[in-house]
Amino acid sequence: VGQEVQGKVVGIHHTGYAFVDIGLKEDAVLEFQEMMDGFPMKGVPVKRNQMVTVRILEHNKDGRVYVTRRSGDIARPPRLSRKDENKDFTALRRVPDEDFVEADIVNMKSFGVFVNVKPPKMFGGGAPVLAMLPKSEFSAGFARDAIRGGTVKVRMTGLNEKGELQVTMKEF
Repeated sequence: VGQEVQGKVVGIHHTGYAFVDIGLKEDAVLEFQEMMDGFPMKGVPVKRNQMVTVRILEHNKDGRVYVTRRSGDIARPPRLSRKDENKDFTALRRVPDEDFVEADIVNMKSFGVFVNVKPPKMFGGGAPVLAMLPKSEFSAGFARDAIRGGTVKVRMTGLNEKGELQVTMKEF
């Protein structure tokens, strides 16, 4: 972990992660959020057959190797598994639409950022609720500094077509 290696992008998945051949039995995974510092507003910033310099971010118990092209610290919070996602937004029902609340960035995809919205204690608190922050709802300058594990202020805007909570960083 932390070692810098050279690799070749051998595949790109439509959801925005790439497979990188770094000389191991299995290709390493370069997630969208690890492709560059900040949020890649112009889409996937690597191309198939591109040579890249990456650092080993994680080697998990299943043998999967994750890599990063980001600069700085490689410490990241644990990945949120599907079974740990809380989509029950009833804990947020009393929060006024104009109120901003804290949320932790848990994942980034080409279309936006998934955040865990923290229900304020003054409204009853509760478990964080997974929400989508579309890139069209980012505040100015957010894309430059976005990182998994970072904290942002968001407000609820409603539900998307899948019934999932959507949020914005913008004022009314």
